[in-house]
Amino acid sequence: MLVDSRTNTRSDFDKALAVTAIGVVEEVEGIQGKEYARILISKHPSLERFIHSESSAIMRVYVELLIVASFSKTEVINFR
Repeated sequence: MLVDSRTNTRSDFDKALAVTAIGVVEEVEGIQGKEYARILISKHPSLERFIHSESSAIMRVYVELLIVASFSKTEVINFR
């Protein structure tokens, strides 16, 4: 999974940061999936329709490795 802070502005060249999480992913279903959905909706109410869509799923990542990268530095964090 990749998450980054780009804003599509010039400052991205100095300030943008990307984090790649590598690991095992599984779908969270049942009671726990409903609880995760409730938490997500409480933080992001505008995503309620998306979260409850039949084509959406709640996923859990067991992170084994993080790669944190910017234009000036890359760091690897190993959780194994």
